[in-house]
Amino acid sequence: MKSENLGLGLALGIVIGIVIGTAFDNVGIGIVGGVSVATIISAIASIMRDLRASDELQKKVQSNAIMFSAITTGLITFGYGILESIGFPKFPTVLILPMMFGLWGISLVYYWKKYQ
Repeated sequence: MKSENLGLGLALGIVIGIVIGTAFDNVGIGIVGGVSVATIISAIASIMRDLRASDELQKKVQSNAIMFSAITTGLITFGYGILESIGFPKFPTVLILPMMFGLWGISLVYYWKKYQ
């Protein structure tokens, strides 16, 4: 399991390096997009392997945390979308995934404490 996480870390490191390297050049945007897709596929595969290798309690905690974060993110973005129609500033869509990950982490702590 550790080698899979190492592969994910390397893939994310490559993306960060390419993003920093191409931050001052518009030519590398296509490269960043292609590598980002490859990293996303690698991340999904790594997460799925980790979930398949976990026991029933870990699977329950993870699925509860994922459901909570997905539903909460959906409700927050939907509610803010309605507020945008009455004049609130636009919500940057690039913040949706970090918000979901943050909520996932918070809910993981809650569910781990709940099932201890």
